[in-house]
Amino acid sequence: MNAIALKIPRLTLAEFVELCQVNQNLRLEMTATGEVIIMPQLILGRGSKTLV
Repeated sequence: MNAIALKIPRLTLAEFVELCQVNQNLRLEMTATGEVIIMPQLILGRGSKTLV
């Protein structure tokens, strides 16, 4: 699964932190250029057990 990159104009660090807090089910990153990256969930599987 690939990451999704969003360009959100003039997103401050405080706004990014708030975005992360209200979307705790997503893995979000912000690049130095202000691009927000939505990372796919890490799923580790071993036999019949799967960790999310």
